[in-house]
Amino acid sequence: MRLELHQLDQKYASLRAREPAREQRLLVSLGEHGQQTPVWVTATEEAGRWVLIDGYARVRALRALARDWADARVMEVPEAEALLRSFGLDNTRPRSALEEGWMLRSLRDEHGLKQQELATRLDRSESWVSRRLDLVRVLPASVQEAVQKGRFSAKAAERVLVPLARAKPAQCEKLVKGLMPQGASARELLRIYEAWKRSTPEQRERIAGAPRLFLQAEAATREAERAAKVEEPAKGLDELALLLRDLATIASVCARQSGRLAITRPVPKDWKDERRLFGGWTRARAAFAALAAHLEDVDRGGQGSDEWDGPLEEERSPCSSAR
Repeated sequence: MRLELHQLDQKYASLRAREPAREQRLLVSLGEHGQQTPVWVTATEEAGRWVLIDGYARVRALRALARDWADARVMEVPEAEALLRSFGLDNTRPRSALEEGWMLRSLRDEHGLKQQELATRLDRSESWVSRRLDLVRVLPASVQEAVQKGRFSAKAAERVLVPLARAKPAQCEKLVKGLMPQGASARELLRIYEAWKRSTPEQRERIAGAPRLFLQAEAATREAERAAKVEEPAKGLDELALLLRDLATIASVCARQSGRLAITRPVPKDWKDERRLFGGWTRARAAFAALAAHLEDVDRGGQGSDEWDGPLEEERSPCSSAR
């Protein structure tokens, strides 16, 4: 049958996490080929109104294309039964464990089904039902909302946000808030979580409070480490090539330490540590100043400063300030 979109009650939209990339592909496909797969609905007590059970992404795409109607199939069963049957629908992608938890919670809280009944009807164990309900119980509501809106993938949330919420729910909320509104990829979330696990309590709080800063610093560190992997110079390498190689190493070391210092601050344990830190920085600064002085006075081949083809003039101010 064909239904107008305004006839659809989309009360279960939050039971599936949005996937922006997938929905964009669906939008293109619907625009080029039209709707190929019908949505599933069930009747309501109100005449002319239908509850959308499956096909929320298709309906959003149809709205985006300014379509007024959708092809639909009707489940001639009550809502709870329709939701149970939707587990077995041939969907374009399987539900994640977190999405299964949302569905089970709806069936339990809104339709009064017991966990034992849910397990029997879905041909699963009671522990399977309990584990999925635990997922949605552990995650703070604001975090679940961010996942439902597609800011984070459901699988990434299961792998990173759920264990983080079990350990530190407040930091989990703070982390997600710091990554909004654009969210983060699964790879970015995993990098944050791996760093969080090996950090001290103070560092963990800093990472959760400024995850974007962490990602920027971590990217700078990885880039510096890649740049630092220079091959040993071959025999006969001229002095300029050696100089350029060492300058690249200096830049890499500075970038790497800047990235680390953006996340954690070294805390001297006593006056000896303070002396070592001050002495090391003083020697590094003096050495850099001396190098800067040599580079500013380097022989330019008698061509004059107007024909100098390098960045030293632009970098003179930082070098000078180091002295």
